[in-house]
Amino acid sequence: MLTAGIALLVLIGLILFGAPLFISAIVTIVFMLICGGYDGAFLLSYSYARVSSVVLMAFPLFTLAGGLMEKSGIADYLVNFISNIVSGIKGGLGAAGCIINAIFGACSASASAAITCIGPIMIPRLEKEGYPRPYATALMTASAGLAMIIPPSGHMIIYGWLTYTPVTALFLGGMLPGVAVAIIFAFINRRMVERFPMVKEAHPAGNVGKEHKISAMSLGKAFPALLFPVVILGSIYGGVCSPTEAAALAILYSVFVGFVIYRKMTLKGYAQAMFERGALVGTLLIVVFCTMMLARMFTMERIPETLSNAILGITTNKYLILVLLNVLFIILGMIMDDASAIIIGTALTFPLATQIGIHPVQFGTLVCINTAIGTFTPPVAPLLYLGQRVGDVSFPEIIKPTAMLLALGYVPITLLVTYWPPASLWLPTLVLGPKIMAVG
Repeated sequence: MLTAGIALLVLIGLILFGAPLFISAIVTIVFMLICGGYDGAFLLSYSYARVSSVVLMAFPLFTLAGGLMEKSGIADYLVNFISNIVSGIKGGLGAAGCIINAIFGACSASASAAITCIGPIMIPRLEKEGYPRPYATALMTASAGLAMIIPPSGHMIIYGWLTYTPVTALFLGGMLPGVAVAIIFAFINRRMVERFPMVKEAHPAGNVGKEHKISAMSLGKAFPALLFPVVILGSIYGGVCSPTEAAALAILYSVFVGFVIYRKMTLKGYAQAMFERGALVGTLLIVVFCTMMLARMFTMERIPETLSNAILGITTNKYLILVLLNVLFIILGMIMDDASAIIIGTALTFPLATQIGIHPVQFGTLVCINTAIGTFTPPVAPLLYLGQRVGDVSFPEIIKPTAMLLALGYVPITLLVTYWPPASLWLPTLVLGPKIMAVG
């Protein structure tokens, strides 16, 4: 137990001092092997068997699909279509940016893909409409985090793989909370534009027939992009595909739309997307492999049981315990990358959550929401720093509006899911039936 405690402190210390995560994990693993007397061959074979899961395969496939979507022109047509719809509403373009980020992030299962693809398109448009650039950057960055919650969420896939929870149920569990955050962002933006005198008034109505013609043309061009989530999620909930098969279908659909329909994807762009996403997936899988070894050793050292007993010694109120777990995942998201935070945090806390009667789907929704909040919170804050670079603004300029969006958007929905389980359980129970959901 002492060895594992020291190892956990070593891991956190190395991360806080800026060491790459996989280096920190490897150093911690070597320390545990030397001081704890573990069998390295057993740990390697265990991690290899877990990473070889068919369920986990959906994560890199959706990641690759996101890279192909960036090269296919889907984002451009989505932006043009939704921008035309809201052109008659003051502040509508900001709300449109939230919706587009949510759609694109959901389709690509990647918040970083949404920021890097939608951000360069929407931020200059918002600035041209009179939005302060730091606020526009914060709005696009914060709404991109919805990719962690709205299906098909790669983080839900990791959590489901770890806990043997049905991924389809987790996807549905995150749907309503994610949509609720997007709606809150739209309302916040509407109030914020009243404070920005430079934001242009709604475009005056002109020739109605001409406007309808423009909207119909933009709808026709955007239809294949809008059909993307329908095809992917419809195939899952229609019983046609498993999440992993749907991820492969997403790749095929992206290639077909990019080469045949929009004709914006080139062989060079295709190869570039494959290379970039392949490198990203390879890095992530190395991190996942190492963190699985750490999680296994921590479990063998009975750290989850010790943590559970310590928390239960403070309180047995499950909602107070959930608040403590929410804070824990925010902290983990602050100092680790999102995948590692979910793996290590879930391994340590899932037994406690099930012990106090929390449904795995509800807990999975909370894990992903709080990890998303953590990724926007310094010192690491990978999504916040990425958004800062994409928006070309300084860190002090982006931190205040982002903190406001987190406090008014993510935090209330987190509390709602914490204290009102139907917020995450009603939809999966309705779609999948009470028998499938009767696992809590």
